Formats: sequence, structure tokens, C-alpha cells
Amino acid sequence: MKAKYEKEKREGKDHGSIVRLTFKECADFILELATDRPVTIIIDALDECRENKRQASQGSYTDRQDLLDRLEEMMDAKPGKIKVFLSSRDDEDIRRRLQMYPTIVLDASKNGADIRGFIESEVGDLMTKKGQWGNDKKLREEIVRIVNDRADGMSVLPAHLAASV
Repeated sequence: MKAKYEKEKREGKDHGSIVRLTFKECADFILELATDRPVTIIIDALDECRENKRQASQGSYTDRQDLLDRLEEMMDAKPGKIKVFLSSRDDEDIRRRLQMYPTIVLDASKNGADIRGFIESEVGDLMTKKGQWGNDKKLREEIVRIVNDRADGMSVLPAHLAASV
């Protein structure tokens, strides 16, 4: 895979022939890259990946267990060369699967005040920009409460709020 990419790069192609890689091709490519240098894989919101294949609607897919299997295979194949950083909510299957790996747990009790402060600041800024709602304290408090409750300890950007306010 790397050789194909390098060849197309030398020839000045736009890499159009490398349109879509399968999950296995991606993993093989990462293993190939890890031969020459360390590789860090970052996966955000693992909990949002399909929990199992029965949830798949159509087409080619990978469930979170397949993903975790492949990540373990890659780390075992290149010990110390491939590092993985995962962020996820605390789903039972993920917690059980990752229990043998170093884990840092952040929950709402540890970052809730920071998240609430961020939400208050962003909501205040958005409401002030909208003008007509800038002084409605009750509305502001209600929006902050709802967004904070739904954040459940996770940092959220209230971009969706800007469209709905």
C-alpha cells in the first residue's frame, strides 16, 4: 500500500486510484508505516461505533469488537511501535475489553465544573450575539441546564445550539 502511494506521488498522480481502503488494508498500511516509525492511532467516541454486527444496516461495516481486535493485533505485531489513544463513554463491553490496558478515567465529578463553565460561557456569547434573547436569564439558565445534563461529563461544543437559538 505504501509503495503504491509513493509510486503515485512520484508520478504526480492525485492518488485517485486509492479511493477507499478496506478495514484490513488500513490496518496493513498502518503496520507497514510502523516499520519505519512509531504510529499513534487516535479514536474518538469509540462508544459511537456499532456495538455489534446485528446493528449494522447495510454495506461494509466494522463493529467495535472487530475494531478492538484489529487494534490489539497491530499492537502485538509491532510492540512499542503502535500506540492507541481511545476516548469513549463508559460502556460495559468497552470497559471489560480494555481493563488490561492503562486507562485514565474522567467522569463528570472530575470535569463537570469545567464543562458547565464552558457551556455557560458559550451560551452567554450565543445569546448576546442573537440580541433579542441576550437578557433572558431564565432562558439562559434553562439552556445551560439542558446542555449540561446531556453532556454527561463529556465536553460538548454547542454548535448545534447556535442553529437552534
